[in-house]
Amino acid sequence: MAPTLADPFNDSSALIDFVINQGNGVKGLSELGLKALPKQYIQPLEERMCMTNIVPQGSIPIIDMSKWEDPKVAKSICDAASEWGFFQIVNHDVPIEVLV
Repeated sequence: MAPTLADPFNDSSALIDFVINQGNGVKGLSELGLKALPKQYIQPLEERMCMTNIVPQGSIPIIDMSKWEDPKVAKSICDAASEWGFFQIVNHDVPIEVLV
C-alpha cells in the first residue's frame, strides 16, 4: 500500500519496501506527488559536485575508421572509451542498409 501525502516515508525501511520490495521503483515514488524528496534521495552538501570546478569538455569524440589498421585509431578508441564511455565512428564502410 502506498503511503499518503500526510504520512510520507518516516523511515528508510518503509521507503525501501515501497521502492524495491513492492517493485514501485523511483517512478512509483514520483507518482505519489510528494511535496519533498525523502532524505535518502538528497545528496549531502559535502558530496555534491562544485559546478565552478567543472571544466567544459569538447564534443563527443569522433573517430575516423578509414585507417583502422593504424595503432593511433586503436588508441583513440581506448581513450574515448575510458574518458567518455562512448564515441562516434565515421568512415567505417558499413552500408547504410545494415545500420537502419
